[in-house]
Amino acid sequence: MTSQRRWFAQTLYVWCRDLHWWGLWLTGSFTGLVVTLWLSLRAPTQFALDVSDKWQHGVGYAVLTLWFCGLVRRDRQWRVVLACAAYGVFMEVLQGALTPDRIADPYDALANTSGALIALTLAKLGFDRWAESLEALGRRWWGRGR
Repeated sequence: MTSQRRWFAQTLYVWCRDLHWWGLWLTGSFTGLVVTLWLSLRAPTQFALDVSDKWQHGVGYAVLTLWFCGLVRRDRQWRVVLACAAYGVFMEVLQGALTPDRIADPYDALANTSGALIALTLAKLGFDRWAESLEALGRRWWGRGR
């Protein structure tokens, strides 16, 4: 095994849960980050939902953070929250710097961070076991795996 592959395997062992469908989980993670980037930088549109955009920010970052909390070990989840909150602040900075029709709103950054903290609370209540549950369901349906 090359040193890069060994480092990657050791990193997964230290950080991540004992999951088997890593191709699916990594694809979903990348997709979630790209969709968040796209939603943050695209031109603003009026949604049919009649709710504050702060709720949309909070729910979006709660879902993103809970996704990642389901993939890492419980003792590493606070780092996921910090990373997702920093990603939310970074998206707000990019909005102000790269888009002519959007501004960097500190209240949006606060809503992003609040969503990440709500996700940590949900994770500590047991909602972070979604990936393990889906894998167990898949093994039961298809009869594969452990």
